[in-house]
Formats: sequence, C-alpha cells, structure tokens
Amino acid sequence: MTEIQALYEQIKEYRRDIEELEEERFCIRQQYTTIDEVNKSVIHYDMTYGDDWKGNLETEAEEYREEICHTTNTALDETLELIEDINRIIEVINELIEKCYAEIEELEAELASLTEE
Repeated sequence: MTEIQALYEQIKEYRRDIEELEEERFCIRQQYTTIDEVNKSVIHYDMTYGDDWKGNLETEAEEYREEICHTTNTALDETLELIEDINRIIEVINELIEKCYAEIEELEAELASLTEE
C-alpha cells in the first residue's frame, strides 16, 4: 500500500470515528434533555398540595427534593462537559483529516514532479 493509499485509509478511519462520536453525542443529548425536563418538573412540584404532607413529612420531602435536584444538576453539568469534550475531539479529528489531505497533496505534487523529469 502506498503512502497516499494509507492516508486515504486513515481518513476513512477518522471519519468513522467522527460518525461514532456524533451518534453517541446525539444519544447523550437526548438523555440529557429527558432528564432535564423531569428534573424541572420535580423542582416545581408543589409538596404542600396534599394534607398528608404537612409538617415534618413536608420538610423531609423538601430536603430530599433539594438533594435530588442538586445531584441531578451536577450530573447534567457533567453531561454538558462531556458533550463539549466530544465536540473538541471531533474538531481535533477534523484537523487530522486536513493534515492528511495536505500530506496527500504534497505527495501527489512530488510524484507529479518526478514524472515530469
């Protein structure tokens, strides 16, 4: 296999990697959205609605809700960081693809100059 063919194979591999990352990012984004929507409904749920929740039970339920919301918000923030990391990795892979194309151009120019001689 020539260097040029090897570079084209490398580009194909990079593109497969990008495709996999984009699929994972899409799935993560969907799950993030679902969890965020549920979390928002939990935040706005009225604990005082029923008579059974008066007093200590209401206070205890509110403390649990705050803890759940805090933990969920932390996880959601970390999920956004993961999505940003995936985006950065895709950018780096795209830069590697550009470098492969540049190297291919150089090799083809070198081949062309050798054929002209």
